[in-house]
Amino acid sequence: MSDERRGSPDSDAAGVEGASYVNEIMAKEAEKAAEPPPSAPKRKVSVTPALIVLTVVLAALTGWNISRLGERGEAFSDREIEAAVYLSMLIAIDDIEAHRDSAGGLPVSLEPIGAADLAIVYRVEGDTYILIGAPGMPQVTYRSGDDTAPLGTALDSLMQEVER
Repeated sequence: MSDERRGSPDSDAAGVEGASYVNEIMAKEAEKAAEPPPSAPKRKVSVTPALIVLTVVLAALTGWNISRLGERGEAFSDREIEAAVYLSMLIAIDDIEAHRDSAGGLPVSLEPIGAADLAIVYRVEGDTYILIGAPGMPQVTYRSGDDTAPLGTALDSLMQEVER
């Protein structure tokens, strides 16, 4: 009976082979677990359609720019220029009067008060000053002491007209 339990020498060899086979499988599984998982295959995104659209748009814009190369751009209308003169005068009047109040006299030019780039000519005659639209601009004249309301009214109506 003791021989039956032990089995035959052939059955012992088969058990050892089976155990080594199982050990090999377990070792391979352990190696697989230690390796990082393979990343999912990356989808290739085609940029060709976007490049085609971009090329067509750029070609159209280039053609449009070339066709307009000889054209002269639209400048300001006469009404917009007139509005700029009225606005320049109103700004200069405020700046000149503020200078007169703080310094006790009129500025020698518009430069010290930061209004030199306005579209007007400034002249001092004694204690009064005159503002005139610059050469090539509408000839609007303001003398110190005049009412500024007409300038403001004219500017408002011109701005409403320009906005239409």
